Amino acid sequence: MATRNKKRQNITFKGLIKMKNYISHLIEDMQQAAKNLPAKPYYEVPEEFKCIEYVFEWENAVPKPMQEWFGIDKISFPPAEKLSNDELYLMVKEIIKLWHAYNFDPVLPENLPARIAYQTLVNYFDKPVTWLSEGTIGVEFCEYDTKNCPFPSEYCMCKDFENDINTDADDFEPNLSHDNSPEIAILDQELGEIAENKLPGAPIVDKLEKYVNQLIEDLNFAVEERINQPNIPDNIEIRSANSIIDLIKSPLKTLEGLTGISQSVFPDHIDMNGIQTREVLKAMLKLLDAYKLKIYYPKELPFEWKYQALVDEWNSFYVKDLPDSGYDIDFCTGEPQTCPFGEYCDCGDDEYDFNADEPPEQDTENNSGEDIDMPF
Repeated sequence: MATRNKKRQNITFKGLIKMKNYISHLIEDMQQAAKNLPAKPYYEVPEEFKCIEYVFEWENAVPKPMQEWFGIDKISFPPAEKLSNDELYLMVKEIIKLWHAYNFDPVLPENLPARIAYQTLVNYFDKPVTWLSEGTIGVEFCEYDTKNCPFPSEYCMCKDFENDINTDADDFEPNLSHDNSPEIAILDQELGEIAENKLPGAPIVDKLEKYVNQLIEDLNFAVEERINQPNIPDNIEIRSANSIIDLIKSPLKTLEGLTGISQSVFPDHIDMNGIQTREVLKAMLKLLDAYKLKIYYPKELPFEWKYQALVDEWNSFYVKDLPDSGYDIDFCTGEPQTCPFGEYCDCGDDEYDFNADEPPEQDTENNSGEDIDMPF
């Protein structure tokens, strides 16, 4: 019996030595792969776009499995259960170093056990990723859905994400919208109240009724034409890259020049009644939405001022056509004396506590300033 146990111990010991040697060679392979980065691709880029050459690289990048970028197959990594805690910790640290060398940044929960981190990272080796010579590609394993989180509940980040969403929802204000829907909603409400005789409505101006109806129809047709243009890419990184190119290449145009609708077609608000003015303004805001142009008005500004300010600036305010990211319109000059919103100008309403924006002072006595090198 003693001889059998001794043989078993010898086999186990030899297995441990063999595994340690294997891990050492695997780590050497990862360290070598971290030095053998792909060559930066070359593109014929106009001189004025040299500063955003990475955008062209992103647009032309072809994703392929991570193991192909590294030259190390997923199958090369031993199962987690065959490694000790120290070995797991070491492997996680080396894998993350390799990822960082290729500009891949894994997003892992804090205090995640090395065993789970190791398995999570290794499982991703056969997943397609896009490599870029500049910047960082964040790799997220969690889709922030508590029901399908890949991590144990005690390490799950989904709950924190849901709490952030709920907090944001509680603090949400309509003027934080990225389109003109809040302004359109105000007009719809006022038009509804006029129809129910809750707001006074001016008498119909017969001489302009047909003209106004045709103008609204033309504006709605322009909206449909714009919406039917090629779709915007779903990929957020591509949209971001495109928006940078558009921001540089797209020329500044007046609203008239961009939409092709002359300023002269808009009647003065005093020639229309309240219903007509609101309906034309509503159609104009929908057209701005089609071009992803978000307009900002003071909260208490009457509809006549909103309409007239937009008409007055139609052929003098310059914008850019950025279909992937949108463009903001703010007619306010920043000075109440010259603001087109007159007495309703809220230029001076915002007060800032600059002290609150300053970073806290560092505790130089208790903090050495050295970063702690953690694997995740």
